[in-house]
Amino acid sequence: MSPRTAGATGWVCALAAAVVLASSCTGAPAPTPASTAAGAAAPAPVLWPRAPGTSVDDGTAGALQERLDRWRADGDAPGATAAVVTADGSWSGASGVDGAGLTLQPDTAGAVGSITKTFVAAEVLRLAGRGDVDLDAPVSAYVELPFDDGGATVRQVLGMQSGFPQDPVHDLLHELTDVDREWTAADVLGLVVPSTTQGTLGGATDYNNLNFWVLGLLVEEVAQEPLAAVLRSDLLDAADLERVWFQTAERPVPPVAVAAGEPDLPPVDGDGPYLPSRAVASAAAAAGGMAADAPSLALWGHLLYGGHVVDAALVEQMTAAEGPEDWYGLGTEVGRDEGQPVVGHGGDIGVSHALLRVWPASGTAVAVLVPAAAPTTLDTSRTVQGLVSALHEVTLP
Repeated sequence: MSPRTAGATGWVCALAAAVVLASSCTGAPAPTPASTAAGAAAPAPVLWPRAPGTSVDDGTAGALQERLDRWRADGDAPGATAAVVTADGSWSGASGVDGAGLTLQPDTAGAVGSITKTFVAAEVLRLAGRGDVDLDAPVSAYVELPFDDGGATVRQVLGMQSGFPQDPVHDLLHELTDVDREWTAADVLGLVVPSTTQGTLGGATDYNNLNFWVLGLLVEEVAQEPLAAVLRSDLLDAADLERVWFQTAERPVPPVAVAAGEPDLPPVDGDGPYLPSRAVASAAAAAGGMAADAPSLALWGHLLYGGHVVDAALVEQMTAAEGPEDWYGLGTEVGRDEGQPVVGHGGDIGVSHALLRVWPASGTAVAVLVPAAAPTTLDTSRTVQGLVSALHEVTLP
């Protein structure tokens, strides 16, 4: 469903603040350049230098921690972890407790929900950069689907413009009763009603998790390896992101946050190895099944959107809105914060919330993980987006 809809049904959707995330650009991007083909031109230069492996100064660190503590004390969440990566160095912090009452640490990992889509999109773009995938070819050229894809291209699937059948997440929520069940992509696709449609092929963004379940299958078909193995070798190991995991093929390493379970929300397994449970993680998969800690997530955003993971020319396509007045690029939310362009993704699985934002003007990345439902308030400063903006503000000259 649309990430602008609150509630339990948004468990693998991004939760965008409409007042902050308006479209930053319009019009469809140019076709994938010739540099994505074999024997092509050299990669484009990076968009900004990689941040130094040092910490911010003590004054900035103290101010960041104070903002985090104040937000937690004034808000509705029991705790949060956060991290910032800037050209001057990095910071991470924690405040409060998780859903089980355990004290959070800066490197406590949590479910990242739909931020997973940035990893899957990056892998598809890497395959395109190697000439293994044509972004403007029908997705059916790479993967067989149990419904009519209408000729949707890979680019349209990445941009939520596929016109695919209705997102099955609503029905999936009712099926997630056994926390230990291991779901497969085939199980999820079996819930799709082929006769339905959501959005218009090539039209405005219509947020549909089905797009990324399909893209996960595409990666596996093209690479001839499980998605977890491809992401690990191509992205996570290459970027030294040891504390990022594709569940359930990989298990998060403690410390981890137990999500705050609530009735009518996805099930939480406080004793299990997966976040928030095996059932949710395996069902979400390529649409939202990954886990990470805040420092790793912030570094990922800084590297990805800076052109250190995917060729910068493809990053520019990734961060361009795919339709008139749209707010979504290729696996990426695009918008503005206080007038400045901002990119990234949110991840809301009902029982926990994550948000990654990157400011291209400076390359600054901010990540926040909350092991509880996203705060619901009319006061924007008390939302997760409000915390991310406040942390960014501390880093400004």
